[in-house]
Amino acid sequence: MTKKGIVQRLRKWHKWPGIIISLIAIHFALSGIVMNHRPWVAGLEVSRKWLPDNYAYGNWDMAA
Repeated sequence: MTKKGIVQRLRKWHKWPGIIISLIAIHFALSGIVMNHRPWVAGLEVSRKWLPDNYAYGNWDMAA
């Protein structure tokens, strides 16, 4: 196998894991920004009717 063929194969193998890892890194970065800058997203609210049942208040009188 020639050097050119090895480089092309390594480039192909390197491309897809790099894309996947970069998407994960972007996800972590964006979620970190949202978690560290809560006032930026404090005004956004989701109606309780759109949330699953386990997000409903179960014991409201006991300091929920």
